[in-house]
This record gives sequence, structure tokens and C-alpha cells, in this order.
Amino acid sequence: MIYDSLLDLIGGTPVIRLSKLSARLGVSVFAKLESFNPGGSHKARIALWMILDAERKGILVRGKGQTILEPSGGNTGIGLAMAGNILGYRVSLVVPDNYSPDKRQLLELYGAHVVLSDSRKGNNSHGELAIQILLELPEFVMLNQQRNPANPQAHREATALEI
Repeated sequence: MIYDSLLDLIGGTPVIRLSKLSARLGVSVFAKLESFNPGGSHKARIALWMILDAERKGILVRGKGQTILEPSGGNTGIGLAMAGNILGYRVSLVVPDNYSPDKRQLLELYGAHVVLSDSRKGNNSHGELAIQILLELPEFVMLNQQRNPANPQAHREATALEI
């Protein structure tokens, strides 16, 4: 099958029966392989949902020159960089300066601009710097993965239906 976009590969991940565990427990046990999503995790799914939800609400508008900003260098950051880049948004991810150079390079390969925070300022230095940037630059939009209702909604409305 040929796809037009990497985004078309998000979701629809397989479910596998864990045969040995099922036999040992005497019940059927299944696992949903969200690692089959582009970027290697379920976070690609939530990243795309958060972006599309922000577009539906008029918070993000393609072609307006907006930048998605998030204090994340993990799988959500990868998902946002990938989906945001494909959809035409700039993506800036704030990570602590002691963050792995290999992971930083991966974020950049997915199209993100990586901003380093001073890790000596504490465990949330990247979150605090992201808020500071957001206050100074009105064209930046933070999707706030921890508080964004589209994050769990992606699983209620898509992942759950696939199971």
C-alpha cells in the first residue's frame, strides 16, 4: 500500500495476542503495538490530535506563520516535530541543556528547532523557559500536553475503537 503522508500511518496499529502469557494465566491477553506509529510511540497519535484540535478551534492556522512550542524532548516532542513539520508549522521544543545530544539530533531531524534551558535552574527549567518564550512571542502556541483535553481524547476516540 502507498501512502501520501507519514501522518496517514498514525493509528491503526496492530493488536497481538500474547500467547504464552495467555496460556500461563488461562485468559486471553493482548497488547496494542503503538510502537508501530511513526516516531515509535503512541505520542505521534496525541501530537497529531492536539494539532488538529487546535486547528479546529482556530488556535493554529496553517499558513499564518505560527510556531508550535512545547517543553518536551521525549516522544511527544518527536510527534509534534514530525506532525507539525508535515502540516507546515515551525516547531520549537525546549529541553534542558543536559539533554542527550543524540535525542536532540533526532528532534532536529524531525524538523524541530531545539531551545536549551539551564538545567541548573531545576527540573522544570525547560517548562519555565517555554512559558517565558510564549509570553514574549505571540506567534508561538503551546499545546500543553499535560493539560490538553485532546491528549486523552485521541485514545478515547481512536485507540479505544481499534482495540
